[in-house]
Amino acid sequence: MEDIQMLIEKVKADLQDGNSDEEIFQSILHLFGRDPETDSQVVELLADIPHVKIANLLRRMLEVSKERKVRKIIKRSLY
Repeated sequence: MEDIQMLIEKVKADLQDGNSDEEIFQSILHLFGRDPETDSQVVELLADIPHVKIANLLRRMLEVSKERKVRKIIKRSLY
């Protein structure tokens, strides 16, 4: 859980610094895709951040995710 919180804080800092969608995506890619439970938590926490780049990030995560449950959570977060 600590890793997830640190990741979310890093994403928030990246947004504040004006980093590109691709840079933010690359920073979370090391944690995303390993464990469906972790992925679900990351998606839910990201969905709470109201920013256009987060929507773009979730779309990218949807493209690379193979886990059905995670894909469902991403889709729900986008709409």
